[in-house]
Amino acid sequence: MARSGLTRSVYALHEGVFSVGMDKVFHRLAPGEEAAKGALKLSLNPFLILQDDAVILLDPGMGEFTQDGSVEVMRQNLAEVGLTLEDVTDVVISHLHLDHIGGLAHQEDGYWQLTFPEATHWINRDEIARVEAKGTFYGERQTEFFFFVTSRASIERVETGAIPLRGWSSRHLGGHTSHSVAWVIGEDSPSEPTYVMAGDVVGSKGALLRRYQANYDVDPQQASDAREAIKKEAFEKGWIFMAYHEATAPFMRLTESSTSGYTVEAVEMDQGVPVVNPDQA
Repeated sequence: MARSGLTRSVYALHEGVFSVGMDKVFHRLAPGEEAAKGALKLSLNPFLILQDDAVILLDPGMGEFTQDGSVEVMRQNLAEVGLTLEDVTDVVISHLHLDHIGGLAHQEDGYWQLTFPEATHWINRDEIARVEAKGTFYGERQTEFFFFVTSRASIERVETGAIPLRGWSSRHLGGHTSHSVAWVIGEDSPSEPTYVMAGDVVGSKGALLRRYQANYDVDPQQASDAREAIKKEAFEKGWIFMAYHEATAPFMRLTESSTSGYTVEAVEMDQGVPVVNPDQA
């Protein structure tokens, strides 16, 4: 289902931009609107990958768990590329936080329904075991949601490494959650782009521009070290970052390295394929 002559097409399905404060509620912002004082301004970008006969979502968004969220946002985003919820064959997860997986299920007439009923869900086995061992997932409604998904969805609990989707493999990152992973897509095709999506370890342009430790990570030092390691590998190999929380440029690459850090370049996409800069051709 990729575009003619290519084996893989990649899209950012923009769910919205939100103001997130101490209440941890995702308040949707209008275009140009700023976050509330003291709140974070975050974008949510589920990624759609079309390859072979597969329709793959990478972190399916927050769904109806935002302030005014609805499954209709995902439905409309998929419709724009000629797809339905039922067309999704695979859902791949970077880590189990609500803003990354809330879109896996929704309620109809008061009952939970799988949003992607035909999909296989690929989740790191240690990450899902971590949440199951706690027995709770955020609040009461979120816990009900989580255990509905784990009991009803087709789930493959996978180790780090390659999975049976051509060109897909995961790398352990840790740090943000103890078992969060980065997904590397496309190392099977040296003549075509390779993408990397590192969840919230590299979720925005700011994560590429500076070295830091964040108190929202379960292990800030581990997250910082993992971030620097994946940035270094991506720079050396020319990978394209897929930034889940970046509002202006969800696709980016590192073009220069110096003692002060990296130079970041936005990657323009056309029909799911990077636009080639004539200077780089």
